[in-house]
Amino acid sequence: MDMEIDGTDGKPYVLIEPRKLPITKGSRNKENYTNGDSLNSVLDNFFEPKTGIVYDKRMRYHGNIHEEEHHPEDPMRITVIQEKIKNTGCLNKMVMIKTREVLREEACLVHTEDHWDFVTKTAQMSDSELIKMADEHNSIYLNNETAFCARLSCGGVIELCKAVIDGTVTNGFANVRPPGHHAEINEPMGFCFFNNVAVAVQCLRKHYNIDKVFILDWDIHHGNGTQKVFYNDPNVVYCSLHRYENGDFYPGDRALANYTAIGGGEAKGKTINIPWPRAGMTDSDYIFAFNKVVMPIAYEFSPDIVIVSA
Repeated sequence: MDMEIDGTDGKPYVLIEPRKLPITKGSRNKENYTNGDSLNSVLDNFFEPKTGIVYDKRMRYHGNIHEEEHHPEDPMRITVIQEKIKNTGCLNKMVMIKTREVLREEACLVHTEDHWDFVTKTAQMSDSELIKMADEHNSIYLNNETAFCARLSCGGVIELCKAVIDGTVTNGFANVRPPGHHAEINEPMGFCFFNNVAVAVQCLRKHYNIDKVFILDWDIHHGNGTQKVFYNDPNVVYCSLHRYENGDFYPGDRALANYTAIGGGEAKGKTINIPWPRAGMTDSDYIFAFNKVVMPIAYEFSPDIVIVSA
């Protein structure tokens, strides 16, 4: 039987029996909620945060044909990250989200058809053709598995975001490669082929009741591709903290990466750039920026979902 009792504010409220706890779409283990459950066990199940993770070792297939050359975007980096998570004991507490390849129609919510075709055709090219194509673009390498891995990486980010929106998990980490925030609408660059975050955002907005999205990008480089996609979109806040060095640091667009780039049209104020003037910024610098800039804007914007590029 429900009981009306006094709350800490002196006002009465109703204590609901376990069987009457509201179960929302996406709540896990609904079948386990029975009249015999204790209140504590029901509350533990209902409110326990669950973190999802995306990882697929096949993403390591994208590699540099010049194997003798060291490259910072090393195929093994996702495996090293995954092992680190496992060794901390966190992995067995996480929910594995299965990845898949992004579909053409999904990727083309952001990219052009020509861009999709450009990435796709690399699967059939010779080594000499791949080397020539990579040399013609800005900071990329290619092999015959690049297109597959890029589709898998982008699809994994989409599936993780969907799992958060569906309520399968509370939050999550996409341990994927190749990365995405430098990829522009019709141009791969900076190790990136599809703009994973931008594509995921557009997929969510198409298929879910998602209105406002906050993208936090704190990779050392400015996310030129992501910013350009949403620069005139008033429903997406793009906030980037990056090494700038008077615009000389990669990707080297002084105007785009400076604090003066604030969004266009109705989206003015929805792009926030925090350009660090030099290397060696400390935890205190980041904490100050988060406390004084990032979090106040995020709270005021009140997004439906937050996506972090790191």
